[in-house]
Order: sequence, then structure tokens, then C-alpha cells
Amino acid sequence: GEWKFPAPSQHAWNKDKPYSEDKDGALILEHPFMVGAPKPPLLTLRAVYFTLGLFMLQYWGVVIAIKNNLEVFGLFFGILLDDNSKEGLIIAIFILIVLGYLTVYLLVMLSSMLKQLISNINMVDMPTSLVDSVETGEVELIGQARPGPKPAVKVFVDDDPEMSCSNLVCYEWVREDFSLGVNSQGRSSASFFQILLSRLNRFLASFSDWLFDRQQVHAKETARQRGGVPFLLHDGSGGILVEPSMFKRIRFRDPLQVWDVGDTRWTLYGVRLGDPLYIHGEVKKRSKKSLAKEDLSSAPPSSKLRVVGNEDPPEQKLILIQGTEHSILAYNFSMLETFYLPTFYLAVFFIMGIV
Repeated sequence: GEWKFPAPSQHAWNKDKPYSEDKDGALILEHPFMVGAPKPPLLTLRAVYFTLGLFMLQYWGVVIAIKNNLEVFGLFFGILLDDNSKEGLIIAIFILIVLGYLTVYLLVMLSSMLKQLISNINMVDMPTSLVDSVETGEVELIGQARPGPKPAVKVFVDDDPEMSCSNLVCYEWVREDFSLGVNSQGRSSASFFQILLSRLNRFLASFSDWLFDRQQVHAKETARQRGGVPFLLHDGSGGILVEPSMFKRIRFRDPLQVWDVGDTRWTLYGVRLGDPLYIHGEVKKRSKKSLAKEDLSSAPPSSKLRVVGNEDPPEQKLILIQGTEHSILAYNFSMLETFYLPTFYLAVFFIMGIV
């Protein structure tokens, strides 16, 4: 994740009282209380280019050509169905499979876009709370990752001392082995149909990941590990304890580092001290055992609370995302441009095609 506005430096942190407000008493500049929630423009140049492209297709007669070709295809497919030969049946079944695959693929892509759009709208509409006045229950918080009761860790990826990264409070690394299915000459040992089947399986796996909201699997993944330590989320007004191990969903941004050694690749994601964070989580009271480990006699009320995300409320999905609203929604588009305008054009072209 990256900051769109200047982030508080460590000189502004209240290290003696980490749960209290910063030394200057100001909120982070990227907080919605300071700059407001990001809202996408109603229309962008993408919609203009899309509209001009459709008019040009109509001007060149592409719609009529597609309509005529569909009629020819329907005639050809009818001949195949009437054909009693084995070859005709195989071709007809193959065409049905391809058309079915393309239809499912387009529907999944459309559903994924709508799901992401609705998620972005909910992110913008949900009010952001200040840490110093937060209460128990479902909340949205935006702030900076800072040291907690335990120090940040140094991670050795796959227990290799040469692949390490320090100053992390939450991390995940993935190992991919590209030598699987490759012969001694470095070429794929799989046949064309095996490659096609593997790609179909990969598509179905990504569809199930989307459907059940699971962590997306890398193409040649052979190992994965996630970890972290409790840390503080600070928005300038105060700090609150975050337990990354109690979140079902953690979305990292760009990899911190990638190592390519031979046919193996290791990718490390992580949240470091000072990084921006967006949290849609649940605030709960800390246990007496946890509070006893720190001297919180003069600390603000937020020090007695913690943020978790392992139990979703009805119709909501709790998540921890590396970044803020402004960095996460930097390339967001409006509902009109993403859904209503394409639906209108699709209906118009469908009417023109059947008339």
C-alpha cells in the first residue's frame, strides 16, 4: 500500500504513550475526516471511447454482419445436429462446450465486476470511526501500522536466511514451482488437451475462490505461509490493538520482494511499520490477561479494545486491506459507467440485432 498524502513520520509518534494521540494532536492527512471519502467521477474518457467505438461499429455495419453470421452459424449447427455421423456429433458437442465455457466465463467476469463495484460502494458509504471514540461492534478504521505489545518481526522466507525481510507486523509468502510438467529440455511434457484441461481447472479454481471468497491461489503454488504479531492502528487521535491472526481476509497490495531461483519463485507480501491500513472489522474488549501485560493505567479507553475479523456479521465481510480508501479506490468507476451504460448499450444492440 502507498500513501497518497504525506504520512506521519516517526518523529510525530507518541512513543511513550502509543495509545494516545500524536504529539501534534492532528489526524493523519489521508483520513476521511480530513479529505473526505473518495468518490469516482460520473463519467470518464473510458466511457467516451467506449461510446465512440460502438457508434463506429454500427457505422461500419458490424452489427448487421454479426447478425448474418449468426444466421449462418445457426444453419450450420442445425446441419450438424441432423447429421447422424460420429464426426458431426463430436463437432456439435465441442461447439456447445466452447460456447458454454465462454458464456460461463463472461458471466463470472461480469459478476466479479459487480461484486467489486458493490464492495467499493459499501466502502465509501460506510462511515469511518475515530480511534479515540470507537466503541465495540462493527467499525471501519483507517490509520497507520505502529508498534504494538510485541516488536515487529524479521521473516525468513521458506526458512532461507538469504531471503528475509524485517520490520513486518503481518506477512504472507508464496512458493511456486515452475518445473512441474516440464521435461529435461525445459519444454512442457503435457499434451495440448492436458494444457487445455489445466487451464480450465485453473479457471474453475479461480471461480470457486471468487464464489466462496477464498484466498486466490497462484498458478504453480506449492507452499504458502501467513503470520504476524499484534500491532497498533493509529489514526492520529489514538491507537488500538489489531490482531492479524484473527482476520479471515487480509488483502495485501504489491509484493515486497520476489526471488526467482531456477524454476522456483518466492513472493513475499507484508505490512510494515508505517504502512497505511484500511480495516473493516469488529471491535471487542481485550482480555484481562492481555491487559495485564501492559501498563495501561493512564491510557485512553481505546487501549482496552482490540480489532478482529474472524466472524462476519450478516451480509458483511470483514477484511484488513493494505492501503487507505484513497489508494484502494484510486481507479474506481461510477455505477453509471460500470453497469448502467454498458447494460443500456447491450439492450440497444440486442434490439437492433433482432429487428
